[in-house]
Amino acid sequence: MDLSPAALAAEVRLTLQDPRTGLRRILSRNPPMQARWIAFIIMAIGSAILTHLSLGLVPAEERDALMGTMNSPLRTAALQGVVLLAIVQLIYWLGRMRGGTGSFPDVLLGMVWLQFLMLGLQVLQLVLMVLLPPLAAI
Repeated sequence: MDLSPAALAAEVRLTLQDPRTGLRRILSRNPPMQARWIAFIIMAIGSAILTHLSLGLVPAEERDALMGTMNSPLRTAALQGVVLLAIVQLIYWLGRMRGGTGSFPDVLLGMVWLQFLMLGLQVLQLVLMVLLPPLAAI
């Protein structure tokens, strides 16, 4: 499986242009379940780290109001993982109830891919916050 930046960029481009085809192509790669779980954990951790980096640029009183007791990236990653896993389960169960034939591993991989795309947006937002603070809110 090619994970080069160029290959990932091509997959992202395809997914943004044609989401169904993009996701089908990701699913067709059929990585082992262990790789899916590792990617899931990496996405939860990456999202938590980027969230805390972004919040580091916000004034302390706003940051405290936004995060409350989630002042640790580890706690944030754990919460992110639990919520994402609940969403994966819910999508899988609802799909089955509606007659779908998708598998839990494929729903998990689809969520990992979606989170990868969202992480890219988080990185872009962080860069905007640093370079152009007034545009970061967009």
